[in-house]
Amino acid sequence: SFVLLFFFFLFWSQSEISKMQSILDATKTNAIELSDLESKIFDFVLKVQTELALPTSLRVAGGWVRDKLLKRISMDIDISLDGMQGIEFAHSIKLYLETHNMMGEAEFHIMPAAEQSAHLEVSTIQLFGMEIDLNGMRVEEYTADSRIPVTRVGTIEDDTARRDFTINALFYNINTDTVEDYSGYGLSDLRNGVVRTLGNPTVSFKQDPLRILRAIRFAGRYQFSLDDELKNAAQNDEVVSCLLTMVSRERFGIEVEKIFKAPNPLECLKHLDELNLYDSVFQFPRVYTKDPTRAMTCFPYFPVPLDLIDSGHIAAASFAIASAMEQAVDTVDATRSVKMTTNEREILLMAAYLSPLWGYITGDAKKTSHRSLVFYVLRTSLRLSKTFSEQVCHMLLCAQMFMEVSRDWIQLLVEAQVASKPHPTSLRRSSSIVREAKIPDSIRLNVGRSLRIVGELWRLCFHLCDVFAKHFHAFILPEYLPSTMMLKWVEASGLVGCWTWKPLITGKELASSCGVSGKLVGKLVEEQMDHILLFPDVSRDDLLTLLSARAEALKSEQEAESASSSPRRGGSLKGGAKRTPKAGKQH
Repeated sequence: SFVLLFFFFLFWSQSEISKMQSILDATKTNAIELSDLESKIFDFVLKVQTELALPTSLRVAGGWVRDKLLKRISMDIDISLDGMQGIEFAHSIKLYLETHNMMGEAEFHIMPAAEQSAHLEVSTIQLFGMEIDLNGMRVEEYTADSRIPVTRVGTIEDDTARRDFTINALFYNINTDTVEDYSGYGLSDLRNGVVRTLGNPTVSFKQDPLRILRAIRFAGRYQFSLDDELKNAAQNDEVVSCLLTMVSRERFGIEVEKIFKAPNPLECLKHLDELNLYDSVFQFPRVYTKDPTRAMTCFPYFPVPLDLIDSGHIAAASFAIASAMEQAVDTVDATRSVKMTTNEREILLMAAYLSPLWGYITGDAKKTSHRSLVFYVLRTSLRLSKTFSEQVCHMLLCAQMFMEVSRDWIQLLVEAQVASKPHPTSLRRSSSIVREAKIPDSIRLNVGRSLRIVGELWRLCFHLCDVFAKHFHAFILPEYLPSTMMLKWVEASGLVGCWTWKPLITGKELASSCGVSGKLVGKLVEEQMDHILLFPDVSRDDLLTLLSARAEALKSEQEAESASSSPRRGGSLKGGAKRTPKAGKQH
């Protein structure tokens, strides 16, 4: 174990040294290498300034400078002006182009001002095919109850002070072709890989608490460390209170979505856990319970109910399974000709990260997935789209069903092994056993139902199931992983694409032909689809005959239930007659 620890430390040290060396190499000269398009744009705006004798200096600010110094591609050009507003410079560009008859050549137009930035007199233009923001230097002053500042014209020192982090407070002076660091820390923090606020981090976070989540995202994206004072401030009770009261849940969702789409989401989640912000970001409702219908069942993370588990432990479990999922995705992508899309990776990672919450419900919505705690977190706490929230929940529901099927499959393999005497101890490949053994209808039906839930994402669900199997069963053999056992069989089963299948007989036709109504119609449609999953080639006539007989059985069951639940006429119970209370809705 000492040798393993030594090699792990050696590998980690080399990785960290390599990462820091790349940052040093990128920033050691403070030189910015411009692309041809960037040179064309900057030369042009200098001509406008010179010819029209505009009383301003031209500087590119913020993220573009940071990314260019790190040798990264950036399309986010934000030109800051002293002595004039962005809209004034935009009209100056327009005047220059009209004077020189260059409007078409420059592909220039002034874009409508965004509602949220109209008060800043920021102008967004398109020039030579690139969007550019133009804005004047300004001072920002905050009130106690809002993270939206009041602004007025300021100097470059004022404009530096209003920025969130030192690495975002650098300027590239177009006039002098130099990088300017008015904070005094931006270049060194960029070289050392540190995310630090300008000034007191507690004051900065109280002014705009969203900066906490941005700090986490920047640290994860660039694999930087968080400044110690920043980390302490982010856990300050007053700061956390500001985070919860001043930042909308939509903004939480936007930042979380950016984290999960980032190149290094696990780094971000690690910082989130480190700052004890899990329950602030992924807010739970006050009341939630295990699903009493067991349509959703918990994955075996904890031996006690979730509400008895500290949020730190939930965050740790979430991070551990998400880490395993991220590694699995990288491994799978390395062997596939077609890589996973960003959206697929995001769904998989989010499903893994929130899987410790699966099996708990928050209400009595009609759709199973909409009742889940996972759906609540995604839709209510983070305001993410309904489509994405459903995809994550469907992934987890399908994973649960695949895991249940895989247990039945293993039992089938065990039985086949025992029956394969005289060599019961020799391990045979599951594929050969499956070819020889008949797959029960129950397995085919449950696989088909799962596919109809998750749709085209079903292959991703096998990756999630494999991660769960390895996580919950440390010594599982590779041949007993869900994908190893079942994937090829599913591909050959004829069930792929079943999520597009339609009923052969509509509900209206069933109601008319079978003399049923209400819930019985829905029940027959559901049973019809189950039968089609089992027997895809069934004819419409045979199916109608089967469903008609089934309808009669269901009506008889319904009549029997009604008779048994009806109160007896006459007579009374001891102590006086009592009315049977109506059954309440199950929550």
